[in-house]
Amino acid sequence: MRTDEELKQLAKDMLADKIFTNAHIREGDDKLLGSIFMPIMLMDQEQRDKLEAENVNLLFEYYTEAGPRSINGYPSFMTMKYMTKDEWEKVYNYHEKMKTALDEVK
Repeated sequence: MRTDEELKQLAKDMLADKIFTNAHIREGDDKLLGSIFMPIMLMDQEQRDKLEAENVNLLFEYYTEAGPRSINGYPSFMTMKYMTKDEWEKVYNYHEKMKTALDEVK
């Protein structure tokens, strides 16, 4: 589990549009998940089961880690990170608070 400071940083980076997540994939394009996040395609069943057991809720990577080619307009990554459901809930809450604070300043 990441620390609160790490989760706050992820929220800041998401707000700054530095991170691509599987939530960015348009409906109907979910078959491209393994082409966008290549490690998914390379995992064996045991590794996939481990992700499911860890209650993974979100796959993500920084845009700076994207390869030189895109897949149907999506970045392609040879690496990926993930968040558990609990981590994602915290990041989402931090993100919403930061977004609200920025909107109030405008």
